[in-house]
Amino acid sequence: MKKGETNCFSFFFTLAKASFLSTEKNLITTFTIKQMNIYFSHGKKHGPTDPKILQLKEIAEKLNFNPIIIDATYTTLPDKRVADLIEITKQEKENDFILVGSSMGGYVSLIVSERIKPKGIFLLAPALYINGYQQQKFKQLDVKDFTIIHGWNDKIVPIENSIKYSTSKKCNLHLIPTNHTFSDSFDFLSNHFEQFLKRIAQGTK
Repeated sequence: MKKGETNCFSFFFTLAKASFLSTEKNLITTFTIKQMNIYFSHGKKHGPTDPKILQLKEIAEKLNFNPIIIDATYTTLPDKRVADLIEITKQEKENDFILVGSSMGGYVSLIVSERIKPKGIFLLAPALYINGYQQQKFKQLDVKDFTIIHGWNDKIVPIENSIKYSTSKKCNLHLIPTNHTFSDSFDFLSNHFEQFLKRIAQGTK
């Protein structure tokens, strides 16, 4: 596979009034559903104020989606986060919400999508095939849009892991010259996320 981007899947993010969920404290901020809920799961060390998550949230708001940013800083255990996100999304109808995840949050979003089918998945450097994570084998997902973006210079999660997954599961993958935090690639993320959400919105009319 050449450096650069391959075909990209789509992902939808919805934001209204940025809602922060803390499952540990059982606190859910009231939010107004404008369109479709988007659940954002952050990485192991970043919290709900991760700059790239907040930037994607703004795009979702602009496109009239409803963003729900999960605050999972109370635990660094990936499968505890999986269980909690399953609990949070259990009221959702199949194919009627979106999951977005970064790093550990990418693993969490992917595993949850195997339990209840989202309309789309958007993952940034997902922590797949990592030692200590409970699930090492993944199901083939039947979702409308599925995109993974990963940086060639990622020193935290090997880019080969995303290549391995996307090759076997036939999802769309973008490989770009950036690091694990995507700190120099926010414009790229924003542009692709916006196009993703527009495709989602078009398909739900």
